[in-house]
Amino acid sequence: DRGFIVTANQAVIDEKKYPHLLTKDWGYGARSQRINDLLTQKIKGGEKVSTDDMQKMQMDNFSEIAALLVPELKKINISDPSVREAQKLLEGWDYTQEPDSAAAAYFNGVWRNILKL
Repeated sequence: DRGFIVTANQAVIDEKKYPHLLTKDWGYGARSQRINDLLTQKIKGGEKVSTDDMQKMQMDNFSEIAALLVPELKKINISDPSVREAQKLLEGWDYTQEPDSAAAAYFNGVWRNILKL
């Protein structure tokens, strides 16, 4: 057993078996997977997890979904100049969700539209 539990807004119940509505906006599990990976890496390295480590994990804004999708999005040949300009924002982006990141804002807009498909 891992020795820890991770939750980060992903579904924790089976909506078909639980009669009460909690939300219709569950996370997709990427954030909980990121936390799981960070904890596992620390523990496998033989280190103890400190309160500073937990604080860093709490504030971590790396997007696993962006890391997965952006390389594919950059391959799309876009002919519309304004959309191509927006796509260029993804060049060199480190997949962090900084408040002033144009690349993060653009990606999140694209991601929201992908979810509607």
